[in-house]
Amino acid sequence: MDRYKWYGRPSDIHIFDTQFYGKLQREGVDGVGAQTCSANIFDKKMVIVAIHFDGHYSVVVILSPDALLKEGVADMMMRCSGST
Repeated sequence: MDRYKWYGRPSDIHIFDTQFYGKLQREGVDGVGAQTCSANIFDKKMVIVAIHFDGHYSVVVILSPDALLKEGVADMMMRCSGST
C-alpha cells in the first residue's frame, strides 16, 4: 500500500503558520501576498492554516484548493502573477 495514496507527498501540502491568518485579518489579501505567492496553493492537494485567535488555537484544512478557483478566487492568482 502506498502511504502517500490519500494525502499525497509532503510537496502536495502547504502549511500557513498562525501569523498568516492574523496578517490576513489586519491587512487583507494584499497583506499576505508574499506568503501566498511563494507557492501556488491551488496546485496543492491540501492547505493547512493554523489560527490563533483570542487565546485559542484552531486548524483549517482545505482539501483540493483548486476547487476554489471555480468559486471566484481566481483574482488572487492574477495578483500573484502580476497580471491584474
